[in-house]
Amino acid sequence: MIIIFLIFFLICYLISFLIVKRFIKKNKWQWFFIIGWIVALLGFIINVFLHHDFGMDGFANISDLKIALVFSIYETILEPLHHILFLVAVIWFIVEWYKKKKIFKQI
Repeated sequence: MIIIFLIFFLICYLISFLIVKRFIKKNKWQWFFIIGWIVALLGFIINVFLHHDFGMDGFANISDLKIALVFSIYETILEPLHHILFLVAVIWFIVEWYKKKKIFKQI
């Protein structure tokens, strides 16, 4: 089951990579992290919504204990990663904005 969440996590960042590759010209790494964060967050919300509200356990008959275990592993191992990357991107944008502002004041 953890492999399913790893694949989900990789798919989120693959979608982010494709969006950035196609539409973004500047600050590609920052936008890659931000779009990856948004896609991962939306995917996780949709996954929780489908499981808890509709009882959709996927194609296999999986017990609630296994699903709870996998959600807890996901939240402790993978969950902080995309938030950290999002914060890195936001701080990166702030630093670049401050540098540009400082350069324009000198001119």
